[in-house]
Amino acid sequence: MDIVSSCDVSLDTIAIPLVVVDDEIRVKDFNFAASLFLGSNRDEILNKRAGDALQCINSFYTDDGCSNSPECSNCVIKKSVADCYDGGTIVQKLTKLYVKSENKVTRHTFLITVYPFLEYDYLLALLIIEDAKNVT
Repeated sequence: MDIVSSCDVSLDTIAIPLVVVDDEIRVKDFNFAASLFLGSNRDEILNKRAGDALQCINSFYTDDGCSNSPECSNCVIKKSVADCYDGGTIVQKLTKLYVKSENKVTRHTFLITVYPFLEYDYLLALLIIEDAKNVT
């Protein structure tokens, strides 16, 4: 077994959604928990922006999707990833996200954590999405 597949197996044992994104918040990889959370298959999620993959209601306000509606200017995920890329620091913030599923909108509270890391000299961000509904 090579190192990459060992790493993939290790990440899949973590029960928290882990999503690797680039500086445009495009999904580059994710673990098994994220695939369950996102409810789509791998081909449908890869290279989508995080808000599109999450079905964030703001991504439906424009044909260009995630990061392009006026409401996206205050997005905690967008700002956290940008801060991560700007300073290369770990960012952690609590946010409420409205998600569309099965023709209804549901409010979720998440703790968003973004860690910068290098892969083959290319800066990426690990986006961790934790359910924080019981956090005040």
